[in-house]
Amino acid sequence: MKQESNGVIGRIRCIAERVALSRGLDVVDVKLARGRGSHLVRVFVDRSDGGVDLADLQSVSSEISTIMDVEDPIRSAYRLEISSPGLDRPLRSEADFSRCIGRLVSMKSRGPIEGRRDFEGRVESVDAEAVCISSASQAGATIIIPLASIEHARLSIDFAPGCSGRQKRFERNKR
Repeated sequence: MKQESNGVIGRIRCIAERVALSRGLDVVDVKLARGRGSHLVRVFVDRSDGGVDLADLQSVSSEISTIMDVEDPIRSAYRLEISSPGLDRPLRSEADFSRCIGRLVSMKSRGPIEGRRDFEGRVESVDAEAVCISSASQAGATIIIPLASIEHARLSIDFAPGCSGRQKRFERNKR
């Protein structure tokens, strides 16, 4: 079943990438989940130079839906959701980390690296083998984490020191 699911996800990803690329968007992730009586297909898209808007999501959804109806990668009923990956987007590939250089990330490694598995810091550099972050908990320390050792990673929401999100919204709304 897992192998069959990977084949379906691969076909859906191909469809989504054709549509997204034609609009200057990237496919961040494709997920397939079973629901009651149907499947849920989630496609996450983003623009490499910034976020997506509602019009982008609507046009991508419409075209992917039409192509999936014709190519029929899922033989049963399904629901299609198109979304942005969000502020705390998952990071999986070298390209994901490259887009986040200078940004705050949190990650968990598959096994201990320098005696721990949980890391938070700013992405300093990335290559095909590893990502280098400056540690948020140890001033001046950099940690090199092999990409193959990352269990999961996310972009962290970066609030200014001493300023909560509520304070930022208040300041913004005051203007």
